[in-house]
Amino acid sequence: MFVQALSFGYNRPYFESLTDGRILVNVPFKLGLSVVSSNATWTSVSGNCQFKDTGSYVGSSITSTSQVTALCTSVNNEVISVYKDGDTSATDSLVIPIEQGPCFRWYSTDTLSSTGKLYVWIIDPKMASQSELDGSAIVPSSTSTSITRALYGMGEFPIIGGLNATGLLFDNLNNYWTFNVTSSVYGPLTYTVSGQGVQLLNCAAASSKSVAYYNNRTWTLSTASVGSSSLSYFRVYQSPCNRGILATTSHLFGDGILSVSYNLKRFGLYSVPPGLATGNNLTSIVFTNSTMVILSNGKIASGESTMSLASGTASTLTHLTGPNVCDTISNTFMNQVVVTWNKNSLASNSQLQIYVSLDGGKTFSTATLDVTTGSYVQDVEIVSSAQRLCVLIRDGSVDKTVLVSLQGQTIGTSSNGYTFSSFGLDNGKGSTLGFGQSTGLNVFCFGDKLGYSPDGGSVFFEVLLYSLDPQRPASGLGATEYITQVITSDNARFAVLTSNNRVFYGIVGAAEAYELVSGIPVGLARLIFDPLDQLIYLSPNASSPYVNQRLIPSANQFLVPRWPDNTKAVQNVCPFDGWSIELAKMVYLDKNQTTCYPYTGTDITFSVTNADLITVTKKNSSLCLSPKATQTGAIDLRVEPAQMNLGCTSGAKQVVVELGCPPSRSIAYIVPSYTTYYTYHYPYTTSSVSMLKPTPTSQCNGQPTQVNGQSYDCLQYGTPIPVYYGQVFVPKFALFDNNGFVDVVQADMTVFEVNGKSISFNTTHKQAGCKTKQSVTESTVGQYTKCFTSGSISESDLSSAYPILNASNYNGIKWTNAQNGLYLFRAYVADQSYSFCNLTTTFAVIVDKAPLGVGVSLGIVMGVVAFAVLVLGTSYVIFARSKNRSEKEKQE
Repeated sequence: MFVQALSFGYNRPYFESLTDGRILVNVPFKLGLSVVSSNATWTSVSGNCQFKDTGSYVGSSITSTSQVTALCTSVNNEVISVYKDGDTSATDSLVIPIEQGPCFRWYSTDTLSSTGKLYVWIIDPKMASQSELDGSAIVPSSTSTSITRALYGMGEFPIIGGLNATGLLFDNLNNYWTFNVTSSVYGPLTYTVSGQGVQLLNCAAASSKSVAYYNNRTWTLSTASVGSSSLSYFRVYQSPCNRGILATTSHLFGDGILSVSYNLKRFGLYSVPPGLATGNNLTSIVFTNSTMVILSNGKIASGESTMSLASGTASTLTHLTGPNVCDTISNTFMNQVVVTWNKNSLASNSQLQIYVSLDGGKTFSTATLDVTTGSYVQDVEIVSSAQRLCVLIRDGSVDKTVLVSLQGQTIGTSSNGYTFSSFGLDNGKGSTLGFGQSTGLNVFCFGDKLGYSPDGGSVFFEVLLYSLDPQRPASGLGATEYITQVITSDNARFAVLTSNNRVFYGIVGAAEAYELVSGIPVGLARLIFDPLDQLIYLSPNASSPYVNQRLIPSANQFLVPRWPDNTKAVQNVCPFDGWSIELAKMVYLDKNQTTCYPYTGTDITFSVTNADLITVTKKNSSLCLSPKATQTGAIDLRVEPAQMNLGCTSGAKQVVVELGCPPSRSIAYIVPSYTTYYTYHYPYTTSSVSMLKPTPTSQCNGQPTQVNGQSYDCLQYGTPIPVYYGQVFVPKFALFDNNGFVDVVQADMTVFEVNGKSISFNTTHKQAGCKTKQSVTESTVGQYTKCFTSGSISESDLSSAYPILNASNYNGIKWTNAQNGLYLFRAYVADQSYSFCNLTTTFAVIVDKAPLGVGVSLGIVMGVVAFAVLVLGTSYVIFARSKNRSEKEKQE
């Protein structure tokens, strides 16, 4: 990346990229200069800028009182200087990023369904169509057609990462590649497009990142044509659960008409639903994770596909707000919270009402706030992580917050939060106080200044806004300037828009934000973050596409000092580059578990919500997480560079840490190893242990079969382990996560024979040191408590078997009165302090060389005696007959 100094004269400029948000070497970009009160001559040094006002570009100098635009080009990374009336002494130097840029780049677009097509081709950013540069193109331009066909003929083809894309084909008629794409997940899905590196004229197509919009929410609204309005306004409403869904209203569309897009690219015009009056009373629109909610003419309509009037509110309403974030892990009902109120309704009898819906705006209940008589509601923020509302109240001449809890999907109690008296949030400039789009426990409140709360509205701090305008103080807004919008991204960035259309940019939690040199021209404007966390400037248009968009290249100019010259070194090494391993947006943390995540960089800062649940420490370039408590909960963890600079392109990383049972966590019986038959090696302490897996063997062949006359399924339970009757059997167990070994289970466990066969244990309650009888059954495992606390136990119970196994106590199973054959066991982790999971596993053993039972032994003895008697009797008979025969022979 190249760093280029841009010098300019009086008043605030802005620059606009013509190439997908980046400023490239040898590629023109726009430089906008403010309106002046009298004729001014703008001059470009070295002629590298061409000027125009209301007409066409006229050359490297212009005299005008109108808005002047310069088309500038950085040829060899030289300084671009623009002066007013030749006055070089009143010049401020700013830094903007100048990139060499790729020759070609991959471009892609998609159809909008769960089973659709992806269309891919190659563009040249210097010669691409405007629709290709702003991402709205659905067919290649003529230049892109030639480049794509040429590279296809040379063996190039695209590779898609992050989507289930199959069936690659090249469309010879339209000159693009197509993929079949399927997804079980709805919403914006980010993916990458890369190729084989085939070169054309020493240029290869650079990889690109894009978004596929798979939407399962569409609303039945009547299409409309452009109407008329007596007002001037532009309002923007974005879905928190699908950032591709955007609704806007403007006087350019007409009263009672909204423009809706499901992919941030193509917009249509629609009328408000039946039952809501048209006119300029279309006040607000919010989205939950399943519904659209519209406030018009004091009434509310909502729905998941078709719209119907809501119930339970006052007859006249003026304001509406919905969730700013989606899918808070522990509190999914917060995605459905919608709040409405009448700002013109003053508190009477020290009470004020707002109306809260917990079902996406279909039905509302009343929440009563205890405030001073005459107070009214300014704004309401839904703080999902804390399951509460933060209500901004004007109490006489004082602004303050009231916190309203939402407990278990019910409206709870309210309490006072913060009183705005320490900094001038409302200095009478004409601002409308309100909350900015917030995430986690972070709440922004704005007016003439910017306030930030890290704890959901209990306390606020001022965030300083640093200007790049040489005619203004280094910090703060102008004399009549105030804030009109604050938004935040999923990546913990925030952007501020002022009444003068200046844009400030910062990291959530930082004490300052800096103006972006790529500002916005005078006129109606709003800001959004797209699904790639790119900052987008929007403005209305009376004809299709109805909403103009421009990417503000904020990532490379976050911290832009007011340098007196362009010789000062630029710090471009970011102290935090990201995680060293790929982290999901949500990770699990179990009881008594410390997990460390390595990061790349030199210095970071971090913050968490619900800090009473978790301990976070830095150790050897890793961030280690440990639970403090045994209750479940969700924590938003935000990690960011200790000092932001031009080298930081990704900013903060945010991840949700769920204290709970990891869905892939399990235990398994450890298969013992043998040196001699029936001699086990314990304990196991390394990952070299093997768990009992359903491995087909010659004994079972992997199919249900008979083991010693008993039906048994080796596929389900694994190969039975041979055990010797005369030796105590001490089973050991291992903890696994995603089939990876974690540790040998050290917690208390118990086992039960599935078929009710009799077993015993070699340790008694007395030997274990029990103070009470340890009684545990399969149905009461979850209520297990240790027996070593105070209590009483009888002598007979002291001599009874102690049924708890532990990796350290070597208690084991005795085969007293057992028989040869198959024993099927179900093992449980009994100690509830070990894991949030209910950990259990099943394994089998075959007992061998068991002594014969008493009945069998008695039968054998009796059989032997009977046989002996029979032999003696038979011998006697034979002897007697032989003797009689001999006597007869003598007598004869």
